[in-house]
Amino acid sequence: MNQESADNQTSSHGSAEEESFSSYGMTAGEVIAVTVLNSGISVIGTISNILVILAVLLNRQLRQTCTAIFLINLSFFDLIICTVYAPMYIYDINYGSGATFEAVRFRMGFGLFIGSLNGEFSVTLDRFISICLPYCYVAWMRKICITSVVFASWSIAISLTLLSLLTDTPLYSFFYIAVIIILIISFHVAMYLVSRREAKRIASQYPPECQKFPFWNKSAKAVAMVAATSLLCWVPIAILPAVVAPSSPSFKRCIKVTLAFTSLSAAVDPFIFCWRLSDFRLALCACLRKVRCMIRQKIK
Repeated sequence: MNQESADNQTSSHGSAEEESFSSYGMTAGEVIAVTVLNSGISVIGTISNILVILAVLLNRQLRQTCTAIFLINLSFFDLIICTVYAPMYIYDINYGSGATFEAVRFRMGFGLFIGSLNGEFSVTLDRFISICLPYCYVAWMRKICITSVVFASWSIAISLTLLSLLTDTPLYSFFYIAVIIILIISFHVAMYLVSRREAKRIASQYPPECQKFPFWNKSAKAVAMVAATSLLCWVPIAILPAVVAPSSPSFKRCIKVTLAFTSLSAAVDPFIFCWRLSDFRLALCACLRKVRCMIRQKIK
């Protein structure tokens, strides 16, 4: 009789876990697609963010720039997302998780995503000041100012994460994400307009036949890349509460799907903010050559 009751408790416990896991409501196709996407994000994002950190730390010219600290700060958050959060997310959507594991994963992911978004904003703000306010850049971007910006990004991420402990659906975070995304896109558009105006001013000093203004230049590409990435990665989760009610049974399923796109930003950031610039590509090549020479010397 005791054995039978124990079996009943075990089966009921198992069915409860299955019911909890199936409550995500994701189809088999969605699970496979999200798993493949996040696996690629984890591998590509880990490699690319490590290369960014190495290029900045090992190259003296990059270390001396004010943007270096902001890039390392951004890459740090993105690297943890790719190496820690993405595998946990893949495990969760395939096998489910207990209440404790789910709470830890949710709070950690919440803080990492907010920190990554703040890192993107810090890099954007740095470049906005250097292009639109070049005479103020040297005076403003000192060590104390850089440290304050990095400290503020961490403080905001930690504070919002602590506030999320008070509710399972931190709706204020969606508003915060929307505001930051609008500011990032607006700053890039302003940088494009200033660069275009400056290019026209310089070109006006040359004959008309030498004045060429291709719209699809580097500045336009940068704006297009940032806008496309923001729309793809951050907008879905920012507008989700307006599309699906948080009290709806399908809200958790939508969160699971949209988080896959949000994680994509951690793998895309190095290409948008670093590798599209020739300085970083040259610095990376120089670092790789140094590492190869060191390995050869040790082998010999």
